[in-house]
Amino acid sequence: MNISQSNSPEDHQFSARKPDFDLSALSGEWHRGSAFLTAWENAFSMLFPLGEQSFINSVMLFKDQIDDPKLLKEISDFQEQEAVHRMKTSKIQQLLCKLRGYDLEQIEAPLKKRIAWYRKKSLQDVDFPALLPQNISLQSWLMTYCDTKITSKDLMKTLQKSGSGMR
Repeated sequence: MNISQSNSPEDHQFSARKPDFDLSALSGEWHRGSAFLTAWENAFSMLFPLGEQSFINSVMLFKDQIDDPKLLKEISDFQEQEAVHRMKTSKIQQLLCKLRGYDLEQIEAPLKKRIAWYRKKSLQDVDFPALLPQNISLQSWLMTYCDTKITSKDLMKTLQKSGSGMR
């Protein structure tokens, strides 16, 4: 099945973000001086490279079935963005492992299993090419929204309200 066009709004331009992180504070309690918040954010960020690679792999599985130039450009920009993110977050991983003694293989093993299971299951029943434009648009929107609207304080309030045990 070929995808005929991008589902992004006509005036939407997906541009690969290239964040730069200051890693100098990672050895201490860098998140508002809180050991808990620092550990929470460290644990969360340790999983980013696998997720980013999974995003890239999912999109690339179907790139050869796409014929819309706008969507192909969005895919290229998305792939570039996620590759840059993966490289940057891998540096954070390595530094956190060195500074805090984290075992990266132990941390990543459960997520690697889940990604493999999901990939196997999802490829059986889902028409991924049909979902690809929405995935790219959603990723772009989420990244923009997260950059400007969501803070760790908001996340913690949401978790507390949801009854997740984060009190």
